[in-house]
Order: sequence, then C-alpha cells, then structure tokens
Amino acid sequence: MLSLVILLALFAATCVAVMTRPFKIGPGWWSAAAAVFAIVGGLVSVSQAWASLGAMINVLTFFGGLILLTAVLLRVGALEVLLDRMEEWSGDSPRRLLLATMAVTAGVTAIFSNDAAALLIAPSLVGRLRARGLAPTPYILAVAIMANSASLLLPVSNPVNLLLLDRQHIPLSHYLVQVTPAATAGLAVTGLLIAAMSWHRLGPGRPRTLPLRKLDRPVLVSLVVLLGALAAVDIAFVVRGLPLGPPTLVAGGLGAVVLWLRTGNRAARSLTAAPWSLLPLVAGLAVLAAGLQQSHALGQISAAVVGSTTTLAAQLRVGILTGLLAAMVNNLPAAFLVSSGLAAAHHLGPMAVTVIAGADLGPNLAPAGSLSTILIFAAVEGRGDRPSWRSFWRLSGVAGTVGLVSTLGLATLVR
Repeated sequence: MLSLVILLALFAATCVAVMTRPFKIGPGWWSAAAAVFAIVGGLVSVSQAWASLGAMINVLTFFGGLILLTAVLLRVGALEVLLDRMEEWSGDSPRRLLLATMAVTAGVTAIFSNDAAALLIAPSLVGRLRARGLAPTPYILAVAIMANSASLLLPVSNPVNLLLLDRQHIPLSHYLVQVTPAATAGLAVTGLLIAAMSWHRLGPGRPRTLPLRKLDRPVLVSLVVLLGALAAVDIAFVVRGLPLGPPTLVAGGLGAVVLWLRTGNRAARSLTAAPWSLLPLVAGLAVLAAGLQQSHALGQISAAVVGSTTTLAAQLRVGILTGLLAAMVNNLPAAFLVSSGLAAAHHLGPMAVTVIAGADLGPNLAPAGSLSTILIFAAVEGRGDRPSWRSFWRLSGVAGTVGLVSTLGLATLVR
C-alpha cells in the first residue's frame, strides 16, 4: 500500500510539473526524473520498466517523426500559406473567419495531432487577428477546444489514442467503426455551440490587406511527395497490422534533410526548438504506470468503479471519471492512471475506447487539461492576448461538457 501511495504522489508531482513548468524546465524531464526515482527506490523493477519502455517504442518513434515533420512544416511556412487561404476565404467577415479557424484546426489536428495544431496555428493566428483589429480571445479559445475535440477523430490525432491502442492491440478498423463516427458527431455539436456562444462577441474588424504568401516551390513539391508517400505507406502498414512508428520517423528524418538542404544551419535551430519533451513525458509516465498496474489496491478501486460487468452505465462512468481526472491533472497522466487501474482489475480491454474518449475530451473542461491547450495559451502569453480562465470556462462549460457526454454516449452504444 505504501508503494502505491508513493507512486501516486510521483504521479501528482508530475501533473503539477506538466501544468506549471517549474524553473522553466519542460514537463518531460520531470516525468523522466520521477521514473528514475521509482526505479532506484524499488517501486518499479528494472524488468518492469524495460518491458514498459519496449512496449512504447512504436508510439515514441511515431511521435518523434511527427515532431520532426511539424518542425519542418513550421519552418518552411506551410501553415502560413494555409492560413492565408483561410483569411482569403473569410473576406472581411469575422464570423466566417471563426468557422474557417475551427475547420482548419480540426483538419490539422486529425492529421498531425492536437499538439501539432497548437504549435502550428496559435502563434501565427494571434498576429493576424491583431493586424485586422480583432480580439483574439474567441478565436484562440475555439482553437483550444476544437483541437481537443478533433483529437479523437483518428488514432494519430492524440498521443493518448496510440498509447492505449498500442497497449491493447486494438485494430484500426475497430477504432474507425466505434470511435470516429461518434467523434465526428461530437465535434460538429461542439463547433456549433462554440459558434453560437461566440457569435455576438465577434466585433467588426478590418479585411486582410497583406499579399498572399507563396511557398518555395521545390520545398512544397518535396513535402507533398513525402507526405503522400507516408500516407500510402501508413495505409499499407495498417492493412498488414504493422506499427506506424518506423515509417513516420523515416519521413520526419527525410523532411529534416530537405529543410537542412534549403536552410543550412537554420534548420538545426528549428529542430531543437521542437517540443521534444513530449517523448520523455510519455516514457516516464509509462514507467510509473508499469508499477501501478501491479497494485492490487488500485485494481480493487477500479473494479469498484466499474462494477461487476462492463455495462453501458459502467462505460459512461469510466469515461466521465477519466474526463474529469484529465481536466484536473492533464490527459496523459489521467489516461495512464485510469488504464493502469483497469488493467490491474482486468477490465481495460472493453474499457480502452471509453478511456480514450474521456482522456481526449476531458481537457476541454480545464485550461491545463492537455498539453495542446497549455501550448496554445503559452504561445499567446507574451503578447498580452492570453484568454482568461473565466472566459475559457464560460465557453468550455457548455461546449466541452456537451461534447464529452454526447460523444461518450454515441461511442459506448456502438460496441
């Protein structure tokens, strides 16, 4: 019991570090330090830690490649061109711009993950809004909530999705049938609520006057070919049941080479500024989770929450509990904690999808619920454009709650 208390305390400390970033040290390094402490203190055996990290190789290589691709796209200005077209379509209408912002956020999140959407969209969007005399808050909040909501669409849209799917060996077809339709419906409901609640807060602004950017054509062609090849390889790997990590890492490496050939030493600065702390964050939490899975006390608690059968009511309970926990302690630690408890109680298999949905959508209930929301708020912090927590809760209290409950209900009905 003492070891469980200490492991939970380490989890809590990691959660605080994720949300507050003490001494400006990335949250991943605090997670790694907690894992080392757990191993040295005998809370997690070396064999358990090694097995846990071995099971994470596919996920870690996938997100390593994705971080590289995101850094390349950010450096060459690919998203700037997309945002230019978004502004061109919206014209001088702030309302059309809000709809376009939500659509672009959902699309980038679905393909590149919610963290990538935060890094690619938020910093540039604020400057564009200021140039047009528009208050950034409604748009930044829409990006934050839509990034979390769209992160349930595909397995690659959120680190949590791949973590649990990889651990439970859930096939892609199962996810696409059970989760994607419910996530799409929930995303549509959330978007409509955001638009309805933000409509009257969108004051008049100036139309865009800057010329449209043109991307370096050789770079554009190289990236399009690279991403197209990656998509084709990913489809082939999914059909054959092979892991997606290796081809994604190779694609990221090739993208980095393309960037280096075009920009030289400036490529190194862009790549080192990427959010690499995500990798030790996941690895450290995986080690802590390995110890929690062996806890009989945590298993008994989880079994009591689930009940004797995995009924619809039990799935909703687990999903809502995961969502609330994600809002309080961040979604990655919440997903590891809940899944570890369910694994100890031998209930994780039928509950994995419910945990994923709760962990993905729960962060819409609190500003520090996910790394993507933290990144979005951090991107606008220094400009004085950071939305207040009150404004976040005013919008997310309705849109986030309705999106979470409706999506969970639909996902648990398709079993």
